[in-house]
Amino acid sequence: MSKKKSPASRASCFLAFALCLAACGSKTAATPPKGSQSVDATGGTITLADGASLVIPAGALSSDKAFSIDTAGGPPIRDSDFFVFGPDVTFATPVTITIPMYGAFPDAHIYWISPTNSLVDLGGIVSGSSITWQVSRLPGAAYACGPHNCGTLPSVTGTDASADATD
Repeated sequence: MSKKKSPASRASCFLAFALCLAACGSKTAATPPKGSQSVDATGGTITLADGASLVIPAGALSSDKAFSIDTAGGPPIRDSDFFVFGPDVTFATPVTITIPMYGAFPDAHIYWISPTNSLVDLGGIVSGSSITWQVSRLPGAAYACGPHNCGTLPSVTGTDASADATD
């Protein structure tokens, strides 16, 4: 004997199914791109196929240094993948970082995850489906997010990755 499911029970099953499908979305890269390059005092640019870039101007470094950009993927609850920049370097003049977003989000900001696991709002300038900002120190891991997707994020406002929360 088969029992009929109530409308509420069917709705719950549909919602669970829809959430599973959403969790399997394609907002994260299957194979994270990685870029690395040695840059000297004359400057240089590292660009990934997805448009993420690190532009180091002439005079920002006093000696050669190897830099890298990688994506860490993660759950699609932000406006971009997590991007990991390395190494931890302080520059003589600011460098420009650009990361691609999943779409055009004019209210998005860049958030850096500090060594104390605080979120630091670095701001940023949105242009189409990418966001750019300048820093005098690489942020380590950063991502884009705005109130439309992440709500109000608890954060410390900073101008670059040297900003950190102090309790």
